Amino acid sequence: YLPNPNATLSELLNDMGLGQQKISDFLETSHHLIRIETELGKRLRRKRVDLGLNQTELAEKSGLGRRTVYAVENGKGCTLPTFIALLRALGALHELSELLPPPEISPIALTATRVKERKNPYKARPKKPDTPWTWGDEQP
Repeated sequence: YLPNPNATLSELLNDMGLGQQKISDFLETSHHLIRIETELGKRLRRKRVDLGLNQTELAEKSGLGRRTVYAVENGKGCTLPTFIALLRALGALHELSELLPPPEISPIALTATRVKERKNPYKARPKKPDTPWTWGDEQP
C-alpha cells in the first residue's frame, strides 16, 4: 500500500483504519499529556529556582545534561528515570508519593492475615461398639 501523496492527514489515518473518534481521542489524550508535561516542568523550574540553582548546577547534581533539564522544564517531557533523577537532585523525591495513591494491601498479603475457615469442617464420626473384629465367616 502506497499512500496518496496528496492526501490529508485525516484521510491517511482513515485509510489506516483509524476512524474520526480514535483520531479525536488521540488528539485529546495528547493535549492532556502536553499540559501535564508543561505543568511538571514549571514545578521543577520553580523548585530549582527556590533552591537557588541554575540549570547547569541541577544538571551536574542529577547526572543529566543541561539540555535535558532545559527540555523538561519547558514541557518537552522525559522518561520516568530522568524525572526521578531531577527530583532526587532537588531533594524532592518524597513529593513523588503525593502523586500516587496509597498502596492497597495485596491479595496475597490479605489472605495471609485472614483466619482460615474450613469450608467443610471435620465432623467426628460416631464410635462403633467395642466388639472384636471378625471376618464374618466364623460361627459363634
